[in-house]
Amino acid sequence: MTFHARAELGVRLPRHSTRQTDGKLTLIKGEPLPLIIHPVLMKYLLKFDIATQSVDHDFGLPHEEYVCPAVHPPVYVLALENEQGYPQNIEVHASDKESSMGITVEDVLRTVGTDLRKSSSQREWAALNDDTRREVEEAFEDRARTEEDRSGGLRKIDYLLGRNRLEIFPKHPPTEDEEDISLPLPSARALWVI
Repeated sequence: MTFHARAELGVRLPRHSTRQTDGKLTLIKGEPLPLIIHPVLMKYLLKFDIATQSVDHDFGLPHEEYVCPAVHPPVYVLALENEQGYPQNIEVHASDKESSMGITVEDVLRTVGTDLRKSSSQREWAALNDDTRREVEEAFEDRARTEEDRSGGLRKIDYLLGRNRLEIFPKHPPTEDEEDISLPLPSARALWVI
């Protein structure tokens, strides 16, 4: 399952209201932000198996990679878009809004894992043509091997037709001038697949 990560440049301004201000900040959307994606999300091809893995499955990643920033520069909201049949974008939010780190690898993996488990809606199903419905039903039959899985019905992961290894690429990669940026991200160790 290949997603493209998209974030927009934001400016934080104090919230104006007629009531007493609570010190919170508002984000104003702007231009697309070029992103550098952490190697865990781009290259490791982590496998999602909603039948055997919990939402907080750590994929055997070292703790330091699991809790580090998912993208550079850090962002607090990240949209993941899929053009391979996934019915909607996934919006990832930073779990610690006060951290300068923004969204972590853990935030991305947990959000994707949660979204893949969601039931398919009638609207999403109705938007499919007959051939695609058959393919999604076949993917469901392949995935749902137990009575418990079958009773849960179609899940969003079924729309990916068996593609269950995660790859995230930036929708707006850095330009050639920006590629030499010194990254605060750890380098990828040996590439491995679960």
